[in-house]
Amino acid sequence: MNSPKFVIIGGAGKIAKYHFEAIEKVGGEVVAVIDPLITTRVDYFQYMDIKTYDKYALDDVPEYFVILSPNHLHVEHSAWALKYADVVCEKPLAISTSELAHLKSEESLGHTKVYPIMQMRKHPELRNLHEQFQRIQPYEIEINYTLPRDEDYHNSWQGDPEKSGGIVFNIAIHLLDFLVWTFGKFWRNLHMSFNHDMTIIGSFKIGERTNVKFYFSTAPEDYARRWFGFDGHFVDLLYPFALHHAAYYSILDGNPLSISDVEPTIKLCEEIRSYK
Repeated sequence: MNSPKFVIIGGAGKIAKYHFEAIEKVGGEVVAVIDPLITTRVDYFQYMDIKTYDKYALDDVPEYFVILSPNHLHVEHSAWALKYADVVCEKPLAISTSELAHLKSEESLGHTKVYPIMQMRKHPELRNLHEQFQRIQPYEIEINYTLPRDEDYHNSWQGDPEKSGGIVFNIAIHLLDFLVWTFGKFWRNLHMSFNHDMTIIGSFKIGERTNVKFYFSTAPEDYARRWFGFDGHFVDLLYPFALHHAAYYSILDGNPLSISDVEPTIKLCEEIRSYK
């Protein structure tokens, strides 16, 4: 069996190394990297401008494009890449429901597909809780998820809500996606007690009876915590970095996520971000 070929758009970012490792782990081959910030990697073909790809494309046609560019470019780059191959896109697939609807329309025009990466669905602790909550829904869930980020982070595109979608699309989306995946796409009684670029605090109800309270923060003065609590129990969500490996295995095994799978999550994130 030939190794599946991948072209990466946005290979200079911090998340890229996990995708490079995952592609190698599943037996894939990166045949090109498109990123204007890459000037020293001589082991990959370097298309410095996405607009020049057309004249090279026929030399080594990939099975997949991988979108790792800044969040606000995910839909644009995914729609472009659909012309050539299936698309693997790092979270968030979009930072608004209108963007997502546009991408869904673009996908419907051809035979290629978009496969979102939501790697926390592969987290062993969360997978266990997902199965457990299918049997008995908890009454109370409390999430305290803080990832302190330095000044460089907050001064980059990640700290610009117009480009990143803010903390809800950068950080909170992981656990919000778990809740939608586990309890369904119907939530209510959303309330935000604090909504800031670095910190969001709020609550809502999801499923038949589950009340959710959440605290997400990237403030540099915060302590790092990844706690998921339910009915008096707490789980520390340490991050095993093989999660991307598992996501790629699912894609190659024919069990990827689809646009429709993440659509409710994008909707919930948008509601939290736009809460007044």
